[in-house]
Amino acid sequence: MMEARSRSMSEERMLRILCFHGFSGNAQSMQSRVESSIGKGIGSVEFRYTESDGIKDPEYHGSSRGWWAAADDGSKYYGWKDSIEKIQRVWKEDGPFDGVLGLSQGATLAAISTATLNPPPRFAIIVSGFLPRASDVQQLIKPNGKTEHIEIPTFHWIGRSDTIVSPSASRSLLACFKNPTLSEHNGGHYIPTGSEQIDALKRFLDEQR
Repeated sequence: MMEARSRSMSEERMLRILCFHGFSGNAQSMQSRVESSIGKGIGSVEFRYTESDGIKDPEYHGSSRGWWAAADDGSKYYGWKDSIEKIQRVWKEDGPFDGVLGLSQGATLAAISTATLNPPPRFAIIVSGFLPRASDVQQLIKPNGKTEHIEIPTFHWIGRSDTIVSPSASRSLLACFKNPTLSEHNGGHYIPTGSEQIDALKRFLDEQR
């Protein structure tokens, strides 16, 4: 397993954020994405990167570096419980952390972590996330179909041209939170680099300090 760190320094209170890569990614690729996009424009933040240990569910016979693998119809996720246990260990052993950040499948994991981590994160940054299709996983963040359920502040980046996770799928995840901040951009499935989007994230993080 590869772990990586990066730091952006200023006189503000340091925020520590645990980051989750997308499907087939790893800690190194996530670090590269974050540092090349967010960079030093958001103030005093330390990012910590962790990665999936692979899917070990005996019912799953494929190979994946994702946090889980989905059945063809999306009704079942293989390996998601192991991933929840993994990030809880990192959260405890390498913490304390203030918040979480995830991209794509990692963004959905970040959303799930707001309901599963102990102690819970104070905020979450969700980039191109989606509402889980597997009912047992969806139940964690949308119990009995209830929206606006989770009170932890969240920041959502949604790409209007995202063809991997549709904007409507990302908005379905956003609807689970009571206090979401939405920043849209005209691009696709990535962490945006535009000044408008970075400034929006900085304002959100300043509110969490």
